[in-house]
Amino acid sequence: MQELLGEIPLFSCLSEEERDKVAGLAKLRSVRKNTVIVTQGEETNSFYIVLSGRLRVFRDDEDGNEVILNDLQRASWFGELAILAQTTRSASVVTLENSQLAIIAQQDLNRLLVENPLLTLGIARFLANRVIELTEDISDLAMLDVYGRVARTLEKHAREENGKLITNRFTHQEIAAMVGASREMISKILKELKIGGYIEIDGKRIILQKKLPKAW
Repeated sequence: MQELLGEIPLFSCLSEEERDKVAGLAKLRSVRKNTVIVTQGEETNSFYIVLSGRLRVFRDDEDGNEVILNDLQRASWFGELAILAQTTRSASVVTLENSQLAIIAQQDLNRLLVENPLLTLGIARFLANRVIELTEDISDLAMLDVYGRVARTLEKHAREENGKLITNRFTHQEIAAMVGASREMISKILKELKIGGYIEIDGKRIILQKKLPKAW
């Protein structure tokens, strides 16, 4: 775990001794696929670091409508916002595959932040970047049409793999939940992009073959 902490920008500012201390405070937990880790609205007492696997952050309303906020993978973390704001969880998190987490108790995280100003600054910068990303997302919802939001979402989630840009596994319904559209509209857009040679679909992964057009 100490090696992984060195790869995470949040903890890379710490000395090896300080990272060892962080690792010593963490409790490891192996979690099966489709396990809810935290629930929107519940009380908070832990900070989580993703050691392996994949998780999803989402919100839902009283009618059961779900909005996907983010997917988390190795070296990601979550849970700091509710601790710092001393409020309930703002979203739910569920595992998409078998995962391993490192869990740091609220009081231990608070003590680490007091003892390590650079760690506090790192979290502040991370939260500031998240505000910028969320502002862009809100702007996209207001200013882009459905195709524009789909294109931005595919490009945002694509990672280079063997020289190709490939997304994680997403169903059409999951993409619809990300961009605020119907599953039928997403299916239509992806079909047209595939016909045009812009994308390939490998299982539920989408391969970006070339730059997506600005308009559809």
